[in-house]
Amino acid sequence: PVFRSFLLEHNCGCVTPGVFSTVKCERKLWQLLNFADRTGTDGAWAINKRLQEQLGPMRIVVGLDIKGNFVCLEREHKRQKIVVWSHLSGEFEESILDIPAFLRVIG
Repeated sequence: PVFRSFLLEHNCGCVTPGVFSTVKCERKLWQLLNFADRTGTDGAWAINKRLQEQLGPMRIVVGLDIKGNFVCLEREHKRQKIVVWSHLSGEFEESILDIPAFLRVIG
């Protein structure tokens, strides 16, 4: 019964590319940011500079989900994890996946 309810909560065990779970809900990655363009206004460098105060020194935006929330890489005491920052509530949600698993899901 426990495994059955787990499968039902997680798309019946079918993996959908780009879909990952946070501690609150499933999220769909919309895009990764462009780190190659250091001068544009839409790339990773510009977005991270604009949001530096809200994100703090330990987070960097790496992408967006389909609802416009920011997918961030967070460093915490030598541990790295993926978090989603809600642009509406200002809250952070931790991904339940470690970084290698997150990369496999979005890849």
